[in-house]
Amino acid sequence: MITKRKQIFYAIFLSLVVVISLGLIKGCQIYQAISANSNHAQPPEAVTSTIVAQSTWKRTLSAVGSVESPLGAMLSVEAAGRVGQINFESGQAVQAGAVLLELDSLVEKANLVSAQATRDEARRSFERAKKLRSTNTIPISEYDEAFAKVQAADANVQSLEATLKRRAIVAPYSGLLGIRMVNVGKFVSTGDPVVPLQAIDPLYVNFSLAQSELAFVQKGQVVRVTLDAFKNEIFEGKITAINSQVDESTRTINVQATVANPKQLLRSGMFAQVIVESDLEDAFLTVPVSAIAYAPYGNMVYVIEKMKNKKGVEYLGGRQQIVKLGAKKGDQVAVLAGLKVGEEVATSGTFKLRPGVGIAVNNQIQPGNSLNPTPEDQ
Repeated sequence: MITKRKQIFYAIFLSLVVVISLGLIKGCQIYQAISANSNHAQPPEAVTSTIVAQSTWKRTLSAVGSVESPLGAMLSVEAAGRVGQINFESGQAVQAGAVLLELDSLVEKANLVSAQATRDEARRSFERAKKLRSTNTIPISEYDEAFAKVQAADANVQSLEATLKRRAIVAPYSGLLGIRMVNVGKFVSTGDPVVPLQAIDPLYVNFSLAQSELAFVQKGQVVRVTLDAFKNEIFEGKITAINSQVDESTRTINVQATVANPKQLLRSGMFAQVIVESDLEDAFLTVPVSAIAYAPYGNMVYVIEKMKNKKGVEYLGGRQQIVKLGAKKGDQVAVLAGLKVGEEVATSGTFKLRPGVGIAVNNQIQPGNSLNPTPEDQ
């Protein structure tokens, strides 16, 4: 008869046999899964690519500047008085010589009529004195007195006419008016601002360049101006003036370009980005900006080349390559170090890549790679 101790021993033994058997079965399953996974090839990542080539760029200089009007002034009255008539609207285009505002001038006009009458009477008296003097009927002193009265009357009329002109504002040149600051009936003092007037076509763009760049600029050189307000517009102009001296404190020189403004989009005081084009050319290795993976530790690209896996099977893969970048122009960026002519780099889909991953190139749709992209391309 089996004792109780033997029963316990047999139970423990059977339990160990079951646990070990289950462990062996599970181990075999895990080994088979690992083996199957190691033989499974990850599908390649689809990217676009381009071949690194050498490009020739015209040398350009970049600067920031401001738009200024060749003729601009705040129009004001030259005499005190009450505003009698306003002949313009805010923002209106006006021609040179247009009467914009007139002060109440009833008294001055009445005085002018009286002075003109006095002048006419003095002229008639002088003509009579002139005839009488020709026959020696009157002494020369009376003739001189009549002549003096004519001169005084003429001077008085001219003085009153000048006073009337000072009580009106006339556009000194053609341009665009701003927002008026007075209304009919308002009393204004001498020098009070009335309305700004700016000539806006053409306009000046003033900017500064370092003294080291002075050798690359000259009058007549083409400039391209862009503004934040009109991102899709490029305004072309030419350098029309270069300052005669370099600023001693900043070692920069002021340059002025004249830019046509037929659409009247530009306004005086605008901030502008200026690019000066030179006839000199520089050669660079270039790639699309989309190919660059920007990172704090260094900018890089993925070079596409043939690789081998652990079994020696050849495939197309990506290799990380740190690059030193130069200037950017349009959709392209210059690579100063890290690449060679003829190497193939990924231009899109790089966020999916990692070193050694398989790559499938599909260039049916390419990212932008133009030196002068148009707004439609962006």
